[in-house]
Amino acid sequence: MADQIRVNSLPSNTFRYLKVNDSVLDLSGLSLKKQKDNVNSKIRKAFSQIKTGMGKEIDSLTDEYAKKELVQIKKDEEKTIKISDFESLNGFLFDIDNNSRLNVIFDCSSFNDDCLLGISTKFILKENSKVKLTVVQMLNSKKNFFFDVGAELSKEASFEFLSVVLGGKDSYIGCNIALKGDSSSFKSSTGYIVKAGQSLDMNYVSDQYSKKTKSNIDVSGVLGEKGSKTFRGTIDFKVGASGSTGAETENVLTIGEDIINKSVPLILCGEEDVEGQHGASIGSLSDEILYYMNSRGIDRNTAIKMASYANVMRTASQIEDKQLVEKIEKHIDKSFDGVKNGL
Repeated sequence: MADQIRVNSLPSNTFRYLKVNDSVLDLSGLSLKKQKDNVNSKIRKAFSQIKTGMGKEIDSLTDEYAKKELVQIKKDEEKTIKISDFESLNGFLFDIDNNSRLNVIFDCSSFNDDCLLGISTKFILKENSKVKLTVVQMLNSKKNFFFDVGAELSKEASFEFLSVVLGGKDSYIGCNIALKGDSSSFKSSTGYIVKAGQSLDMNYVSDQYSKKTKSNIDVSGVLGEKGSKTFRGTIDFKVGASGSTGAETENVLTIGEDIINKSVPLILCGEEDVEGQHGASIGSLSDEILYYMNSRGIDRNTAIKMASYANVMRTASQIEDKQLVEKIEKHIDKSFDGVKNGL
């Protein structure tokens, strides 16, 4: 096993000196054992063809060292699954039949075993099926974390991905959604807080192959002093994706100095009759806003806390687990306890 692997690569590289084409996941010091599973060869082959956001090297790592769990949702079935018990490396395969509904929640807030928590998820969505995937990460500041997603959607299927990242040391999220059926759709929303000594690296890709597909990628978070964040967002309109639309937006609230913020919004177009948009808002609360808040009896720290809360909760409020939402709210409050001028 290599000590370092390349992850979160852009589908189309830009200038190397910008250092945003990919990232490196450090695995040195990690002891892993090869795993076997009971997934039959036909199902394994079908899932092996699905690309994930973090890429081939992380895919090979989880194939060899993560025990796979297969979850099959039958036709017309509706199911909610919450997962909170993990090994260091974990693999989940979700086979979603026609007209079915799955709400799956990964609560990654109580993992205490190793220095790395890694989760790979792959989904096959058949016609008119719907998946809502939620991951919440509130690990301590010594843990590294990655969450990798790959999905293939058939006609009129929809995939929603919610992610909230509030802890950990170095965190990586990758998501690649292949919209291969007409009128299939992908929606994602991410909220995060990155503080001093932490980093967050994201790579979201929407591959739109078929007619009238839709994608929407929204990332909103807080970047504290000496924190580091990289966001790569790609919407790729393939030949044959006529009538499709895609949009990506980013909102970053910066607090303090010595931050590293990298944003790479990318729209690739191989089809004429499509509509793609991207936009970003990056900055700190202005003196005018702080003065206005202060005139209403709200001090600087409270104003920053309120703005940070709003940035994260626009994602967290969509989670269909009230207890988990309450845990997120308490974690945000704790992040600002005893802290002056932000994080």
